Amino acid sequence: MNFSAETPAQLQAKHELQAHVYADVQHKAGYELVGLRFVRVEVENLDGPGQPQVVEYEL
Repeated sequence: MNFSAETPAQLQAKHELQAHVYADVQHKAGYELVGLRFVRVEVENLDGPGQPQVVEYEL
């Protein structure tokens, strides 16, 4: 699969359930806002050559 061909919307949807599960645990621990970042080291960030692609959530 060509991971670099995934659109930003596809990436957000791909990791959304996992992000919500992680955030739910933190919310139950008392945190109001949880920031999550999924770093995809196998895919280069097109906006930052030489850097990995990052998918971010604020929940």
